[in-house]
Amino acid sequence: MKINFVTQSYGFIKPYIKNNSGMAHPGFGSLKNDTVSFSAKKQTDIEKADITDKNNTEKIQKEIRKAKRDLKKAIKKNDAEKIFKYFGIDTAKDKNGYIEIERFTQPSKNYTYSDLGINENELFKNVVRISGNADFGNTLILDMDNLEFIGGDAFFKNSKVTKLPKLREIGGSADFAGSRVRELPQLKSIGGNANFRHSHVVNLDNLETIHGNADFFLSHIEEMDKLKSIGGDANFENTPIKSMSSLRSIDGSACFANSEIMNLSSLEVIGKDADFFCSPVSDLGKLKYIGKNANFLLSKISDLTSLKTIGGDTSFVDTQVKSLENLENIGGNVVFYNSDLTELPKLKTIGGDADFCTSKVEKIPVLKSIGGKADFGHSQITDIGALETIDGDANFFVSKITDLKNLKKIGGDANFFLTKIKTLGNLETIGGDANFRNSKIDNLGKLKSIGGCAFIRDTKLTLQDFSGVKTGKIE
Repeated sequence: MKINFVTQSYGFIKPYIKNNSGMAHPGFGSLKNDTVSFSAKKQTDIEKADITDKNNTEKIQKEIRKAKRDLKKAIKKNDAEKIFKYFGIDTAKDKNGYIEIERFTQPSKNYTYSDLGINENELFKNVVRISGNADFGNTLILDMDNLEFIGGDAFFKNSKVTKLPKLREIGGSADFAGSRVRELPQLKSIGGNANFRHSHVVNLDNLETIHGNADFFLSHIEEMDKLKSIGGDANFENTPIKSMSSLRSIDGSACFANSEIMNLSSLEVIGKDADFFCSPVSDLGKLKYIGKNANFLLSKISDLTSLKTIGGDTSFVDTQVKSLENLENIGGNVVFYNSDLTELPKLKTIGGDADFCTSKVEKIPVLKSIGGKADFGHSQITDIGALETIDGDANFFVSKITDLKNLKKIGGDANFFLTKIKTLGNLETIGGDANFRNSKIDNLGKLKSIGGCAFIRDTKLTLQDFSGVKTGKIE
């Protein structure tokens, strides 16, 4: 059988099949004693790729041979200055023979210093400073006994480096994820992001500042008692760190969920979200500000006496927090169900929903506004004090509140079912439906409008009571 493949101009190959008898076959029969041949008008892509790879390999080998030839003496003498300069890296040597280099990376993306026969440990032996970026991800360097400073980004991810005993500062970001480095005993500052995710570093005893994000997820570090500030987000989830007694500020979000950190006694500011889910931290007595959402669920935190602001949502359900004596503002939603809190003496605003249902909170003396829904059902609150506006729905079902006092506006529905309230007092507006069923209300006070329906069945209210009120259907 003979098979001819002829490439057509429209781009695919059409088979024509014959056996030795000359008869055409619709399929492939036995190939015994038959011949198979291929022909095409153009080279295949695979052949072109093979030729390109071969040309590239030859070009790389030519570069390596040239570099070895040009650097033969420098390699033999381990003349680091000449070797670095050959690859466009500026250097400077001090009077003691120590070297500063402009940056560090492999000489080419296609080959390493080791491929040129250069001992990288010897090459780097006298380097004390790197003014720019340094990438150690593909080197054979093990120890950097004299390196003190890296001015730019430092990449140690998947590197073989184990010791950096004198490194004091990294000016840019530092990536130690998956590296073999175990100790950084002198490191004081990281100018950008710090990635210690899955790293083997156990010693950061002198680190004081991280200017960017900090990720310590599943790291091996146990203490960071000198760290004072983190300029971005911080992730301490599932870390063995137990104490961060000097940490004062985290400018971004902070995740302490499932961590072992017990001491954050100096922490004052968390700029964004704060997650303390299942955290063993008990003392946050100096914390004043959380910029966004706060999660204290199942944590051991009991002391938040200095906290003034929570910028987003929060919940005190199933928490051990007993005092919020200085809290003034909650920017989002808040839930007090099943909490141990009894007083909120300085709380002025709640930006979202406020759920006091079945809570132990008794007093909210200076709270002026609730930006969303308010649920006082089954709560212990008897006096809503200075409260003037509720922008969402308001639920007073089986509440202990008897007087609405300064309340002027309810933006959504109002549920007065089975309340002890007798008069609406200064309330002027209900934006949605008003449910007065089975309530004791007999005086609408200053009420001017109800945006929806009014339900008055089983009350002392009559249609005549609504003569001066703009409302929808009255049932």
